[in-house]
Amino acid sequence: MKKKRIRRLTAALLTGIIALSGMTNAAYAWDAPAQSEWQTLGRQNIKARIAVGSDVHIPYYDSEKKLQNAFDSFYRIDPDLDAAAFVGDSVNDADVSKYDKFMAIINKNTGTADKKAQAILCQGNHETYGIGAAAAPTRFKEKTGQDANKAVKLKNGITIITIGPRNAENDYTADYDFLKTSLAKAAADDPTAPIFVLAHHGVPNTAYVTDEWNGNYEVGTSKDLKALMKQYPQVIHISGHSHSTMEDARSIDQSAGFTAIQDGTLGAYFENESGKTDPTTGSNATIPPDSAIASQALMIDVNEQNVVTIRRMNLTTGKYIYEPWVINTPEIVKNHGGSSFPYGKVRISEKPTFVNGSTVTADSATRSSIHVHFPAATPADTSNNNMIQNYKITLTPKDGSESVVRNVFSDFYEPTQKKSWDVKVTGLQAEKEYIPSVQAVTAFGAVSEPITGVKVKTKATAKVDSPEPVLDINYSSGSVKDEQNHTLEQYSKTVAQGTGIDRKVLAVHGEGGCRYALTQNDYDRFASAYTAETYFKIADVNADQCIFSNQQQAGMGFEVENGKLEVWTNTVSGRVTPSAPIDANKWYHAVTTYDGKTAKLYLNGELKDEKAGAGGLAVPDKDAWYYYVGADVESSGGHGYEAQDAEINLARLYTGVMTDTQVKAAYQAAVKDGSLSTAPSAVLKVDYSKGITADAQGHDSFLSGKADVIYAKSLQKNVLGLSGKGAYGYALDSLDYSRIQNKLTLETDFCTPDVQTDQCIISNTQYAGTGFEVNQGKLQFWIHLNGEYAITNVPIEANKWYHAIAVYDGSKVKIYLNGTLAKEEAHQGQMTVPADGAKYFFVGADTNGNGEPEYLMQSGQISMAALYAGAMTNEQVQTEYKAVQNRPTEKDPSAGSGSGSTGSDTSSNKPSPDSTPDKPQNNQNGEAAVSNLSGVQTLCAGGTLTFTVTSDAAPQICQGNGLVASVNAPSKDWDAQTRTSTWSVYGICSSKRTTNTTGIYAIVNGVKTQLFTVDVNGQRPFTCDTSKDISMKTGSHYIAKVTVSSGTKLTYNAGNGKIAATFVKGGMKPQSTANGQDCYYLGVQAVGTGSAGLYITVSGIQYCIYHANIK
Repeated sequence: MKKKRIRRLTAALLTGIIALSGMTNAAYAWDAPAQSEWQTLGRQNIKARIAVGSDVHIPYYDSEKKLQNAFDSFYRIDPDLDAAAFVGDSVNDADVSKYDKFMAIINKNTGTADKKAQAILCQGNHETYGIGAAAAPTRFKEKTGQDANKAVKLKNGITIITIGPRNAENDYTADYDFLKTSLAKAAADDPTAPIFVLAHHGVPNTAYVTDEWNGNYEVGTSKDLKALMKQYPQVIHISGHSHSTMEDARSIDQSAGFTAIQDGTLGAYFENESGKTDPTTGSNATIPPDSAIASQALMIDVNEQNVVTIRRMNLTTGKYIYEPWVINTPEIVKNHGGSSFPYGKVRISEKPTFVNGSTVTADSATRSSIHVHFPAATPADTSNNNMIQNYKITLTPKDGSESVVRNVFSDFYEPTQKKSWDVKVTGLQAEKEYIPSVQAVTAFGAVSEPITGVKVKTKATAKVDSPEPVLDINYSSGSVKDEQNHTLEQYSKTVAQGTGIDRKVLAVHGEGGCRYALTQNDYDRFASAYTAETYFKIADVNADQCIFSNQQQAGMGFEVENGKLEVWTNTVSGRVTPSAPIDANKWYHAVTTYDGKTAKLYLNGELKDEKAGAGGLAVPDKDAWYYYVGADVESSGGHGYEAQDAEINLARLYTGVMTDTQVKAAYQAAVKDGSLSTAPSAVLKVDYSKGITADAQGHDSFLSGKADVIYAKSLQKNVLGLSGKGAYGYALDSLDYSRIQNKLTLETDFCTPDVQTDQCIISNTQYAGTGFEVNQGKLQFWIHLNGEYAITNVPIEANKWYHAIAVYDGSKVKIYLNGTLAKEEAHQGQMTVPADGAKYFFVGADTNGNGEPEYLMQSGQISMAALYAGAMTNEQVQTEYKAVQNRPTEKDPSAGSGSGSTGSDTSSNKPSPDSTPDKPQNNQNGEAAVSNLSGVQTLCAGGTLTFTVTSDAAPQICQGNGLVASVNAPSKDWDAQTRTSTWSVYGICSSKRTTNTTGIYAIVNGVKTQLFTVDVNGQRPFTCDTSKDISMKTGSHYIAKVTVSSGTKLTYNAGNGKIAATFVKGGMKPQSTANGQDCYYLGVQAVGTGSAGLYITVSGIQYCIYHANIK
């Protein structure tokens, strides 16, 4: 099985009020510039003046204001403008009300007594949305009064030809004969005049980004529209669709034997090529920051000699973009191109420079990311070819391993360019030193000299004593819940008594199993070293099916095919696949481990295979952050490679590597009852008896105030002596809290002469967290669940040593004193994580919101304190208790011997434990959380909607129906000062859903609030396991799996057969799946070098499924 992802679908444009790179339509209001440089251009020697724009997308993105401003600007430049042309996607879909809004502005501004310009309109692909490609031309003519295909002769003799997609939303095949006739007539009328051909989609591999965003022009066939236009070098083909920034000089291209221009967007948002990184989030990005400022157009002059001058207009700033393009049509016709075509793929470009002495700095290191800071570079001059298009950031490991390279778009399109940059780089390895360097790059590949900085080291991965569950799924009881509380979507509904096993199982029959959502913290925890286990049996061991998997050209999973169980392990250095033969209908316990160097496969406790693969696990793109039990994940987050007839009893993913002995123990536990075989792992462990205050797990520690390690004669060992003047703090991070949110154990060994005063032993409770506290003769265990504290009390005596353990297992709290269960109470929920400023555990105190100690222990001693990820069993509690040596059984009058004086001078606002704790103040609207979006928001499958949430604590944001939409991790974490966080929701393309709508919810302190509803439309008629561009070497091949409804016909081809040759495994005869669908295995052979798109046509509509980049 082959795994990868396609970059994007041309049909999956964003629909509705969509936020782009942190900007929502509601949050960002576009306004016309207060001043502009538009001056009236004279008409002397001008045969025709034409304004051209595209991609207005009425009624979204402030497009109506942008369109009216465009007309105002056009007429300010020339009150006698001859024509205003719009090259498709004028409306966001074919809804008649959107057409009416668009045409109202068109009719107001064209063909009137004072605004005489002739309106020339094209049909794009969005005009097919809602009614289909076949009906779109009729609707287009009904609402605009124009044919999609037409040849317009202006009064001055200039010909403008428009063609629209016919059989599919991007298919121009049926336009060949019309275009051929129209070109011949225009050339005959005036052989040296330019012929404008307007079509919404670009011609493949011509102007900027048309290698990724283009239409079907039947290149390489008998009706090759690209070859047809090459016969007429005076053709000027203008397209939209891409939304790409026209500042890029490659927006004009003459390499195909005619002039091709992409004209950006007049009314929507910018989107450029793939392969770039969002500087704020570090994730892959085609949309640059602040993209909603987009509003660009062309002003075209044809003089009496038929020489064409094209000015690019930035309608947002009111300024022209760089120098005009000049096309000498008579010379082009005379020379049939040749040297008369100055705008080729290769152009002279000089390298940018940085100011002498410029350096790179890096900070804010986590275990997998850093922030890189550098000054802006200076272009060689102000010409377009020398514009800085992007910055290349290279992080070179000091150990000589492979460098990490990221590219970010420069801010050339912004009204004001920044002087310095801050870029987040993700996907790094923990505890590794990197040397950063930065280069500035022009659109034509001129690269500056690098500037460098001092090395920076990522943080160490948390020390894990034993493998610790990230996912803990056991179907034995009939529940499909993950014990670590990851969000669940259940597709296979049958949990029943297993066959040949004495407990329940998840029965999977091609439905997709169960899906569990992961987070960035999860991947940060296990990507460098992990263990995964599953207990399963399957009827067919030859068909390609997944048992427990998260593979998308990255990730890891258990897979069955060709009589073997395989572990697909996608490491940073490449894929390795340990495997072992298995039999049908037989129960197997499978374990895989990976230590960053070697992937191993165990079956029934025995090592069967191992393969070397260095660098850590490659992490999938965010859309695929889901583990499936009974299937694999697709690029959109949906399921594929479904197990067709399987029973699965358990599936677990751990951070840390099991030893051979631990694997055997896990096998024995799986066969016995499926219980977890590993003990809770310490997150924090401090043993003062050794005379040190450091955490054995490696967290930074500090002393706030005064507290000393002293010798306790009664225990005959060292202890921490406390007297209300200070405490030791230990700094945790978000990864640590992700380990203890669902299950935890807190342990301490202490004695105090004062059990009445409110004071903390080990604690981190600041409207969140957990801790031990003494008050009014009781030991109290506090844990913040569901928006409030759950407090469990047990009585204690003064001057007596207690070994105390509190266990929270997700459904109940148990407190043990000196090895004996003292109290058990039912509580459930996920522990609230403290704000960043309060992520400190104090021994001898609690933390306030600023990470300072409060509720200090006034007098007493503590010999040890520990925090564990996971819930200890009774037996494990006994083991810990027995480890405490020399315990006195009588009261200890020396327990008050601490350091300093008694009493605390630290003020406190902590709620009384005997009353209901105060909840945080709600926002001004009286709700737990509010969003800048409300009501119903329209979203296209494949689209992303960004929104801002205001709340008094860090919110959890989720969707109601994961088949409709999926909430991504926050692009901006909650800020305590502004009380805001920024999120995005992605429209899912799923054939399984029964509704197009779902609610988007915020959970703050246990209060769940619906923010708004999304309405998702636009599903593809196929699924593909490949949804991201791939890299190949010449001579290699690749196979993608495409699934369609039974009986659906499809064709398959490559955009450039000289680079990529296609083949179909088994011919074009489909293979039937168990659920009545047809499956094709579509292959590509790398025969040349360059980039080639791979296309399928389904029901007359062509889709680009991915691009192959061949070296």
